[in-house]
Amino acid sequence: MKVAILQGTDILSKQLLRSLLSNQIKGDLITRIDNRILMTYDFIVVNHDAKASMPVRVLEQIVLQKQAVLVYLHHQENLNHLYNLTHDPYFLAVSKVDVVQALPGLLWTIDKWRKETTILQKELNLTKKRYLEMRSTAKAKRILMRQGMTEEDAHIWIQKEAMDKRCKKIDVVNLIIEENIDK
Repeated sequence: MKVAILQGTDILSKQLLRSLLSNQIKGDLITRIDNRILMTYDFIVVNHDAKASMPVRVLEQIVLQKQAVLVYLHHQENLNHLYNLTHDPYFLAVSKVDVVQALPGLLWTIDKWRKETTILQKELNLTKKRYLEMRSTAKAKRILMRQGMTEEDAHIWIQKEAMDKRCKKIDVVNLIIEENIDK
């Protein structure tokens, strides 16, 4: 896990960096944010009072790219200017009170969450793919059944055709569906 802290004029940035390093989290002080920074770091910490204060549209762009979690340090409860970001999982608003002690724990928790959601997203995509293949296979079987085959015969025919053509079953299924649409 790597953290970039946008350096401000106060000593908070350096305190945060020391806190991260003492918790064995790699962190760097940066003076500006660009695409290279977003690709390199897992977290970008931006202080509301930073000298190089950033427009809201830049903060929104960081969150929308979903390459790094934006940790926004603030001293006020009112975050109306960031209303587009407050419910995004890639945005974390943290009050400056006790942030030096709390930030490392928050970052470990968020990093674990990101890894778990990545795994779940892959599983979801695989499940969607399997569902679409099953639905297409059922459709192809119905087409073959309209031509006089039983469901079992249609299933066996699709498997045999895939073996004979040395391709995947889904390719045969898609071919059956495409040929039927043309008619």
